[in-house]
Amino acid sequence: MCVRIEQCQNIYNIITSPTPQPKYNYYIKQATCTQPGVSRSICCQLAEIESKNSTTAVTIPELLPRNCGKYLTNKISRGSNADLMEFPWMVWLIWKNKTSGRQFVFCHGSLVNKRYVLSSAWCVNDDSSILQQVRLGEYDRRQDPDCNVND
Repeated sequence: MCVRIEQCQNIYNIITSPTPQPKYNYYIKQATCTQPGVSRSICCQLAEIESKNSTTAVTIPELLPRNCGKYLTNKISRGSNADLMEFPWMVWLIWKNKTSGRQFVFCHGSLVNKRYVLSSAWCVNDDSSILQQVRLGEYDRRQDPDCNVND
């Protein structure tokens, strides 16, 4: 449940500790959520929520399904091939499977400045792989160098 960070006892204890452990940073980052009108909110288990106003626990049903945002079908409709360097800001996101070590292109993104790439949320929501590299300017990875021959 998404609550004010002060209400989630275990997370609040971690961040207010006199000697916070860096190993909890990833856990806290993954638990961050958005609650309208609350500047710092965290996804917290019901058992860990400390209520300041009441002693009665309330179960609130989930408003959104857990698989929200995941599509299993191709959403490209009437697409056409791009010309060489037509979209120079487009990047390939190359992932590496943690188990097999196999590299693969799973999705793409757009370079928004010299440090950041914007991509779809579903693209980075996979715990079995890690981002290995971002390739800018690649048109056809089967061809070196990239070229587009008009017949």
